[in-house]
Amino acid sequence: MNPVSHRVGIVTINYRSPSDTVTFAYDSRFWAGRDAPMAIVNNSAGFNDNKTLAAGCSAEVGGAGSVSSPRVVLDAGGNIGCARANNLGAKFLMEKSDVDLILFANTDVQVENEGVGAGFEAADSRG
Repeated sequence: MNPVSHRVGIVTINYRSPSDTVTFAYDSRFWAGRDAPMAIVNNSAGFNDNKTLAAGCSAEVGGAGSVSSPRVVLDAGGNIGCARANNLGAKFLMEKSDVDLILFANTDVQVENEGVGAGFEAADSRG
């Protein structure tokens, strides 16, 4: 596993497909072995079981306090829209972790390992 820089955080949104969200959280091709902080925003009006989603993603259910897990499920309170859900995740990561760069990714993206790995390496090399 690569060293953790915790300078890059990831925001993703759960919407209508908790199984896709769980798969996304574990996609080793995408994360290149990184354990970067991840805010998983539950933006689904039809699925409000944050504890089950968190358990599937090996995450905590987040809130106002600090968290010990690198993965956190945040409840958007229903469908608040994509931009607002992304902003909720970004604000949480900026306030509760030591990230200074945020990667926004949908749960159905398919990115080659080289692209994401290069981005993490660039972040690691920042002074």
